[in-house]
Amino acid sequence: MDKNKKKSIITVIIIATLLILLSIAFYIIYSTINSATLIIRVAPASASIYLDNHQVSNGNIKVTPGEHILRAQKEGFEEKSIQVSAISDQESNALIILESNSESTANWYTDHSEDQKLIEEIYSLDFTAASDQMASDYPLVDFLPYSVPDYDINYGTCDTDNFCIMINAFLPSGYNEAIKYLRQKDSDLGKYYFSFTDFDNPFLNLPVSAIQTSAQSVSQSDLSSATNYINKLLSAYQHDIISTKIINNKYIAALFSYSIDSEFPQPINYRLILQKYNNSFELIVTPDQVLTYNQYPDIPKEVLSAANNLN
Repeated sequence: MDKNKKKSIITVIIIATLLILLSIAFYIIYSTINSATLIIRVAPASASIYLDNHQVSNGNIKVTPGEHILRAQKEGFEEKSIQVSAISDQESNALIILESNSESTANWYTDHSEDQKLIEEIYSLDFTAASDQMASDYPLVDFLPYSVPDYDINYGTCDTDNFCIMINAFLPSGYNEAIKYLRQKDSDLGKYYFSFTDFDNPFLNLPVSAIQTSAQSVSQSDLSSATNYINKLLSAYQHDIISTKIINNKYIAALFSYSIDSEFPQPINYRLILQKYNNSFELIVTPDQVLTYNQYPDIPKEVLSAANNLN
């Protein structure tokens, strides 16, 4: 083999190798950039579908992570656009059901069985996504409903139209056990709304002060003064202080038990938080079985969480 031919073969091999390496590099870069997946489902299936003004079709498509606009149109239907978030290395739903705006398409989904099946798939995907999101936001749903002889726990919608944990205890002390069970499943109870069946908070009339920026730091020596303040504050109630704790050198949290009356001597546990101003303390929350973030947006979440986890 002459030298020129040998050089040519080597050159071809080098070029081919470089092309392969470039292809691999391009694939890696493309896969990294387009690392999110959109599950696109639009009904009717014959609608024109555009993702960021580029025509696409029903199916799963790789996209760059971030915000995208999905738009669908079809004659006889109202055009619709939605914004969808594509998350890196995850699948996200991009779902649209067009609504008729013409007599000619009024019965479209009834008359077209394939599009009716497509709508059912869209509803299923949407429901699954909503359920997964709820389980992610509110892990307790995986453990509810839960029922034992002393109490039962369920979830639903509160009067506030928010997702709510509902506790029904057959004896007052059952509320303590229910809260203990819930804390074992999710230590961050402050993010939930709570409803305690047939039992109102008896401390709603206690004077609660707004948080002041001039609040002083507290030390271990303040705990006895804080205990005296709590006892004075709760003097009209049958109570016993179980524990107190300094949080962030700015707050004192306390756990105390409260007995409704002699007929029900078994106590219910409540939590409160104090702050120090000058040489005195002030109550900054209404004592409750769980102190929730939505009630006290100005109090750091870690402080509320620490109070909720007092034993």
